[in-house]
Amino acid sequence: MAVQTIESSLDKSLERHILKASLYLDPIPTELRGLAVDAVLEHDPVGFLCRADNTRSLELVYHNSDVLLEHGIYEVALIHALSISRTNNAHFPLLLLKELIAIGDRAKLLAAGDPLPHGGPFTLFRGVAGTGKLRRVRGIHWTSDRGRAEWFANRFAGHLVDPAVYMAVVPARDIVAHINDRGEDEYIALIPRSLNLVCLEQAAEVALI
Repeated sequence: MAVQTIESSLDKSLERHILKASLYLDPIPTELRGLAVDAVLEHDPVGFLCRADNTRSLELVYHNSDVLLEHGIYEVALIHALSISRTNNAHFPLLLLKELIAIGDRAKLLAAGDPLPHGGPFTLFRGVAGTGKLRRVRGIHWTSDRGRAEWFANRFAGHLVDPAVYMAVVPARDIVAHINDRGEDEYIALIPRSLNLVCLEQAAEVALI
């Protein structure tokens, strides 16, 4: 029994060593990297991501997608990263965000969020500002709350021009996940080119706390 215990301990130590070598851990402070590795071994995606600043969560998912998929925690990790860092992923090309969604299991991605409130379709709003690639009219983050969308359109007032809110009626098949843990009724959605968007009147400044 003692020999088996030793062998088991050695096997776990080797597994941990191999896993640590295969993970991209640059955003995680050195003293926390062991805990991050343990979190993956324990199938705890949030525990893994929270070892770094939440502005780096999507970076961690991107660079570790293969390992997270192998351990069955990719979908939860991706939805968590997208929901906590939505204002910090502008430097990720929209095509790349869609590719990260595409490699996940759609049923698992949907299950990683909150249950959909009904079977759809969903009337959703997206606040945008700026020009060119910054504007991302067909971005992945939407909300059912128009007032919240207006707030997002104006959150960088003075830095980005032409704030506006877009509305879309989105079928359930295009919804990737629904997140409502902060009461923002957020939807991660893939908006196809064939889906018509309505640009509402220019977003007026609103104060949401």
